Amino acid sequence: MSKILVIAHREDESPTAINKALQLAERYCADIHIMAFCHEELESVGSFTAEQVEQVKQQIIDKRHQWVQNQIAQLEHGTSNITVETQWKREIYKAVLQEVSTNDYRFIVAQHHGTGSFFHISTEWYLLRESRIPVYLVRQDEWKSQSTVMAAVDLKNDSVEGKLMREQVMSAAADFAKTFDSALHCCFCFELPEVLIDLDVIDKARYQDEVREKYLPQMQALAKEYHIDEENLHVKFGNPQKCIASVATKSKTHTVVIGSMARTGIKGKLIGNTAEKLTAYLHTDMLIVAPV
Repeated sequence: MSKILVIAHREDESPTAINKALQLAERYCADIHIMAFCHEELESVGSFTAEQVEQVKQQIIDKRHQWVQNQIAQLEHGTSNITVETQWKREIYKAVLQEVSTNDYRFIVAQHHGTGSFFHISTEWYLLRESRIPVYLVRQDEWKSQSTVMAAVDLKNDSVEGKLMREQVMSAAADFAKTFDSALHCCFCFELPEVLIDLDVIDKARYQDEVREKYLPQMQALAKEYHIDEENLHVKFGNPQKCIASVATKSKTHTVVIGSMARTGIKGKLIGNTAEKLTAYLHTDMLIVAPV
């Protein structure tokens, strides 16, 4: 029996992540473990003793825990086994990463909140960079009928790590499509050197033909290996995030599967990666696969 880890929603949100986790659990015959969090700056209240602070903390934890339990009680969850724990934690990602390091989970499921800014690094940002298991970012309550799964791959990265990531993304997407009886699509986006095109250094149409000729055989090989219909292969030119989002919309995709080759430190904050940038454009769910 596999397990799915869910980060509980805030009290001003609908239980989208839990709803989606229930659908995933049904398909994968998985148990669900929900982690809820709360934190307040109680230490700054000068009139409280240390004992009173601990008592108030426990009251807040108990209230949050009961609220999540009440939310679950209102949902139809069939035979899914659901457990809940509530922690007093400011840095949520640390507790989540600790949990997945000591237990065997198939996915981390979380509602999309954006990846923050340079001065505020969100839980999502950390999970996409540091989680060693796939992170499922939820946007929609339910999958629409006849929707598809799309693997977004990078054919330009020919390194050992790049090839391995491509295999992981394709394998995860194929498994997901099979599990949900969905058609599988594959998308590769190539960013054009617009400066050189504007300066007439290269001819845009000819350059696109050359790129397509170079990479189409690789796409066709993936199609053969993962049984993808040829009309479901997409080679697009332009900003990768915008192209992937556009193809996802046109192909009625419910989940985009993409790899996260994380950058760390200041470089990571300034540059990010395609998976993170894509969250700003995409209106579907995402399954982000981390390198092994």
